[in-house]
Order: sequence, then structure tokens, then C-alpha cells
Amino acid sequence: MAPRRRSNTGFIGVRQRAAGHFASEISAGGVRVWLGTFYTKEAAARAYDVAAWRFGRSRHELNFPEVRSLTEAESLSTEPLLRSEGEAQRFRDGQRRIDTTEADEQFMAQWRRDHPGDVAATRAFWKENTEREEGGKAAEEGRI
Repeated sequence: MAPRRRSNTGFIGVRQRAAGHFASEISAGGVRVWLGTFYTKEAAARAYDVAAWRFGRSRHELNFPEVRSLTEAESLSTEPLLRSEGEAQRFRDGQRRIDTTEADEQFMAQWRRDHPGDVAATRAFWKENTEREEGGKAAEEGRI
């Protein structure tokens, strides 16, 4: 997978707000998770890296790839600047989404280990379904 494009701030997942502060957010499972507003772009980038570590992203998707662990990333990160109750609520909601996503991933990994037959049946179903759809598309194209 190619590295993500860096914004005009020079960091992944960081954008500058009109007031001069920096916002940090990350996408997880098709949902954008707001990580907070920070005084500096480096602090916002470190918050992104903590979330990226928690989601198991690879090193080339980090702003600071020299950081060696989630614990080290968390120790270098600062709390976001929360200027209103709305921002504080959005931050708490984002943290809940991250926690839920991590729990879901752990549960699904355990389920896959405990039920390999179900995993194989599901894969076979989707493979057959995809082949059937591709065959239908090919037949439609042949009539045109």
C-alpha cells in the first residue's frame, strides 16, 4: 500500500484550522474519528500516530516512524486543546469509537480462531457469489 498523502501541514491526518490551531483525525472502518485540536501541528501529528498504532497501521503510515511502540507514542503525545463542551464531547465520542473498534477487532480475531469452519464457509459463499455476479455481467456484456 502506498504511503498516504501528507496535507499542506506536512503531516498525515493533520489540517490547520482558520484560527491557527491544528486538527487531527483518522479514518477507521470507513468512519472519520476526530482526535482533537492542538496548538502545534507536531502535537496533532503525534495524536494521529497514537491512533494509528492503536489501529495497527504500518510504519509507513505514521508521521514519526522512528517511534517503536504504542507506549512510546502515547508518552510523546499531549492532550488536545478542548475549547468547548462540543469539542470535548466529540473527543470522547472519538475515543469511544476507537475503543469499540479495538474490541470488535479482538472479538473477531478470537471468533475466527474458534470457528475456522464458519470462516471457510463464509469465504466460499462470497467467492461463489462474486463469481456468479461476474458471470452475469459477462453475459450482459455479450448481449450488448
